[in-house]
Amino acid sequence: MKKIILILFLSLLSSCSKIPETPLSLEDILDLEYAPIDSLSGIDPVIYDYLLLNIDEELIAEKGDAFRSTDLIMDDSPSRRFVLAGTAGGEVKFSVVCYEHGGIGYHYHVALFKSENHQLEKIKAGQWLAKDFNNLTQLNLSHLLDALENGEVMFDNHW
Repeated sequence: MKKIILILFLSLLSSCSKIPETPLSLEDILDLEYAPIDSLSGIDPVIYDYLLLNIDEELIAEKGDAFRSTDLIMDDSPSRRFVLAGTAGGEVKFSVVCYEHGGIGYHYHVALFKSENHQLEKIKAGQWLAKDFNNLTQLNLSHLLDALENGEVMFDNHW
């Protein structure tokens, strides 16, 4: 009898430890407290490598550095430039990254990532026209998170 009770107890205990986590909604993720990141060196190196792999370029210009903002190729400057990023969370970390993409259709790219246990997951990625920010000094993390929450970023996986 004691054996049966012990088996039932262990069975119940193991089933309780497997309660699935409730996934956060996009709104919940965007409502987290994000710490701003103002340079490429501040973002997770795994995210930086992921970006480079997906944009087929060797580098992204640092915030404020020269880059090819038009289709006119005058030198070997990259066609993308870091704007800002932010990170939130502890063991499970969420990061948002924004960079400019020059060319005839100049726009911003925004990518939202989740990292946990050394695994990186791209949650969303897309383009943002952000016409209200002709001067990048006006753009901050709050504007970016609002744009994500308000549906201004087109999640089309365009890099």
